[in-house]
Amino acid sequence: MIEGEEEGNEEEGKQGEEGKQVVEEESPQLLAHGPAWFRQGLRDLHKLMKKEFKKIAKTAEIDRCNLRARLNNSHCSAEQELTPIMCEKETHVNYGKLPPVGVFPNTAATINSWNTNAPIDVLRGFYGEEFKANSTLDMRRAAFAKFIGYIM
Repeated sequence: MIEGEEEGNEEEGKQGEEGKQVVEEESPQLLAHGPAWFRQGLRDLHKLMKKEFKKIAKTAEIDRCNLRARLNNSHCSAEQELTPIMCEKETHVNYGKLPPVGVFPNTAATINSWNTNAPIDVLRGFYGEEFKANSTLDMRRAAFAKFIGYIM
């Protein structure tokens, strides 16, 4: 048996926290060999991979929360409390945030009671979504309701 072979086999397939393969344990061994530019490239790649993994994990968490909220909203009557949706646009300043208290409508009846575009425009600014900006108020209400999963 080749020295170190047993260690390598034990580490294969190990899962670290958050489901990623354990790379950190192998990194010092890899970085001890090779030219400096190669070692630096591995360090940079490792940092990039960690950053991208965190980004993917955050997106997955937002998607999971919003899916649950939309499912809940799809079963609500007009008077039942709606569940707020997190901002999903990665490029938006509010990415991953819930709207401030008082911005998101409490019930579908609230959505139906809007008699101006103002509440939809506030939500449009928060989410970065158009909600049929150049349409009638009824069409905009319906677009927002569809966005949050409520079936009108």
